[in-house]
Amino acid sequence: MMDLGSDVLRGPTIGYRCTKPAHLEAPSRIGRGGLTVNRREWAYCDGLDVDEDHEWEATGGVAIEDLIDWTHAGATLELMTPIDLDLASPA
Repeated sequence: MMDLGSDVLRGPTIGYRCTKPAHLEAPSRIGRGGLTVNRREWAYCDGLDVDEDHEWEATGGVAIEDLIDWTHAGATLELMTPIDLDLASPA
């Protein structure tokens, strides 16, 4: 039987995060996309609409939720529609 309290519900472990200054200064993608593979492990870049030239740093293995920069999420949230935010009115 699966332990529902485990990290399974949090998603994959991220082995690398992008630390390129221009990507860190960009609006946050708040976990939507940004995943790739680096050295056979998941890697995440939180920068929205950035180039593909990343600077990877090992994380030691963390959940993607721990890598989202919520201080840069405001601009991204303003661009999202109610459907993106799951706030659409019921049909």
